[in-house]
Amino acid sequence: MSRRAIVIGAAAVVSTIAAACLVDIPDVVTDAGSDANVPPDASQDGPSLPDAVVPSCEAGTCGAPAGFAPILFASDRSAACPPGTSTFDLPADPSDAGASACTCDCNVTTQPSCLPQTLVHYVDGDAGICGQESTLKPVVDGGCDKQQFGFVASPHWAVPLMPTTAPGACTSAAKADPSQVTVAQGRLCVDESCATCAAPAGFQVCYAAIGDLACPVGTTKHLAGAAAAVTCSACSSCSVTAECGGSVALYQDSLCSTPVGSPVPVDGGCSPTGGTLSPLGSIQYTPAVFNLACKAGKTTTTAIGLASPLTVCCP
Repeated sequence: MSRRAIVIGAAAVVSTIAAACLVDIPDVVTDAGSDANVPPDASQDGPSLPDAVVPSCEAGTCGAPAGFAPILFASDRSAACPPGTSTFDLPADPSDAGASACTCDCNVTTQPSCLPQTLVHYVDGDAGICGQESTLKPVVDGGCDKQQFGFVASPHWAVPLMPTTAPGACTSAAKADPSQVTVAQGRLCVDESCATCAAPAGFQVCYAAIGDLACPVGTTKHLAGAAAAVTCSACSSCSVTAECGGSVALYQDSLCSTPVGSPVPVDGGCSPTGGTLSPLGSIQYTPAVFNLACKAGKTTTTAIGLASPLTVCCP
């Protein structure tokens, strides 16, 4: 008679190469169990299985291999456990992780800079179309920038959005989503008296032991656990993009004290300056970052695994 081994667990774990976080599955058992039943190499992180999931039976009860105890197992939850047994509904056999199991976030750590700038702008008289590029290309640094003698303020200015002078910086970290892991919904029925050696309809008599263990020769091993673990690769580099807007104020004097008119928005629109051939003695650019975007890096799912596994060998 052929045998199969099934490893069952109780929740879902999220992990990356550098760190791990745990996400509970609502319908699973996460009571703390005794470490005495956990092999030294089993995971001790996250939700653990209770002692009651493996009964304390005499060696060989119901034909159990050494180190295992008899339980009833079903690969779905349509059948109710028989009277006198405890029910444990556990995620089982994680078999796949979806394309969204690993993603990267993106966090801006340093804002892009808009200073200093070479102010390219477009002017005209009263037409309001700003079709002529000005020969005046002042370098502005956010302060009061004195202009070359002899320039006058055109009645209309258009100042387009400008590129940043420093791109800024960001971080991108991998995030794992255990809900993307494909799992079966196993059901265990545990008789603490160890008297259940026959299976009702929908169940098999199987043999359980806590840990990721080898089953007897001739059986097939499946893995699940107290948590389904998604391992993600490190994220590739992220990037920050933005444009520089804000406003430009024009002044008749060289000390930014006598305004020509209202400040001109840096948005590409043709705006009146209030100038009618007024002298242009100084300029002050007040920057603002527009269209800030943080592009995350890339990551991949490298493995799915288990925490706090429970091995069940079924004939």
